[in-house]
Amino acid sequence: MGNLKLIYDYAKNGGKRLNYISRQIFCKYKGMTQMDEDDFYSIANEQLWMAAKEYDESKGIPFQAFLIMKITARFNTEIRNRCRKKRCIENMQMKYLDEPMENGLPLSETIASDFNMEKIFMEKPGAGADDRIMRYMRKLSPKQREIVILLSEAYKPAEIKKLLGITHGEYANHLSAIRSYENTKILM
Repeated sequence: MGNLKLIYDYAKNGGKRLNYISRQIFCKYKGMTQMDEDDFYSIANEQLWMAAKEYDESKGIPFQAFLIMKITARFNTEIRNRCRKKRCIENMQMKYLDEPMENGLPLSETIASDFNMEKIFMEKPGAGADDRIMRYMRKLSPKQREIVILLSEAYKPAEIKKLLGITHGEYANHLSAIRSYENTKILM
């Protein structure tokens, strides 16, 4: 019954007392939005229940000090987790292949590639080379075949995209399939 009285003391009047304590703690954190404050007030409510359940009067610590300690620890954990998550997301941001870089060119056009179809064809000359090329071409989609043909005719990526009416991303996806081991192993 004593634990419910503790909860009631902090939750009465719309949680005014708990709200005051929580606000004093999370005002130390800069850049809090209203949504953050709502989240932290929910955490404080949760910690009030946990503190009431765990509180041991025989240890000589006033309940309010125990509650503040629990809320502060939980807020610090929440802030740490949010910062860690934010750092992970910022570090893992991926550039799309069609996203322009500092030089104005999309990433797909700035990535060096050692893929050279002529070199692959010349490495294994012989009667079976034409057959391998035909099998390779059959594995590709019609759009990918068009790209291979245009590349073999020395068209630049920007020209190919314009001729075929495809985006940087579509071009990059097709190029990835054209270069994939699953397709090129026929040529080896």
